[in-house]
This record gives sequence, C-alpha cells and structure tokens, in this order.
Amino acid sequence: MDGRPLSREKRRLYLLLNKPPGYVSTVSDPQHRPTVISLVQDIKERVYPVGRLDYHSSGLMLLTNDGELANFLMSPKSGVPRTYHVKLESEPGREALEKLEGGIVLDGRRTAPCQIRQLALGEKPWYEITLVEGRYHQVRRKFERIGQGVVKLKRVRIAFLTDHGLAPGRFRQLKAAEVSRLREWKGPQPKTQPSPRGRGWRAE
Repeated sequence: MDGRPLSREKRRLYLLLNKPPGYVSTVSDPQHRPTVISLVQDIKERVYPVGRLDYHSSGLMLLTNDGELANFLMSPKSGVPRTYHVKLESEPGREALEKLEGGIVLDGRRTAPCQIRQLALGEKPWYEITLVEGRYHQVRRKFERIGQGVVKLKRVRIAFLTDHGLAPGRFRQLKAAEVSRLREWKGPQPKTQPSPRGRGWRAE
C-alpha cells in the first residue's frame, strides 16, 4: 500500500507443555542443556515460556508469543493459582505446615498465603501445594525453611488447566475458549477458612 509492503499479522500461539525433568525453562542455555523449546520443534513460530520450572522439576508450562497475556499471567496481581505435587524427605509437623500456609518471609518479603493438603503417607510423603504468586524456587525454599528437602516437584495445574491426558514431553495448543478464560481470569480465590482436619484452607 502506497509503495510499502504490508506485513502479515503474526499468528498468536498458546501451548500447554508437560515438561519432563532435565530441561531448562528458557529459550537458550549457555551451558548447552536441553531447553523446553526443543520439545516444541514442530512449531515454526517463535514462542517463549511463561514463567519457569527449575531443571529438576517437571509439569505444566505455558509457552506463547503473546506478550500481553504472558505479562498478565506472570503478574502478582493476576492471582492465577498454580498447583504442585511435592514429595518430601520426611513428614513435616502440623505447626510447620500452618506456618507455610500463612506466609513466610523470603528475600525480605512475606509470601502470599497458600493451600497445602496431604496426598499420601509414607516415609517420603506427598503433599499438594497451591500458590497464587510466582517467586524464585518458592516451593522448594518454603519447605526448606521448615527443614524439609523436596525429593520431587511437579506442577499439575495452572488456573483451570491440568496435566490430564498430557504425557511428559508432550504439548497441545490451547483452545480459543481456554485462552479467553485465561485473559479474563478473576478467580476463584482461596479463602482462609480452616479445613475439616484443621490443616490449611478449603477452596470455596
């Protein structure tokens, strides 16, 4: 038009990936470790991770080329919950878990309240923790603060998106309705109502 070529509008992509352990959540890595981008090589458009999972952790990640949505999802104001399954070195005490749920100070700032519930008993028990903020290695650091090392860590839910039917290393494109729902995310937000067992909160 008017002697200038018109550029084609960039196709926006929204991918849900189930990251296996042993991949870094970046576009490239100076140590030449495999990245999550190598798991979506069939996608020709350039996408980037929304947030991170550490090298040894696994689970759900979003990848997109939509900067507006990515910034919203990573903003503390979005309140988008992320749920993790965590295998611990030993059984933590009830008081210690309640301390984590109420929030602790990391890097000079108090963490937002979270929800914790037990999934399985055993010598190395499993717990589920749901956070509404993204902080550097927050799950591992929270449990380390109460003397509990994390043996395994897997993110199983982002907002309403789950890992159901998505094998490790696989990805799928989000449906238009899912993208719209993420854009308009306003809850549900957890309430500070004690659970029947007196441990943690119950989402209403």
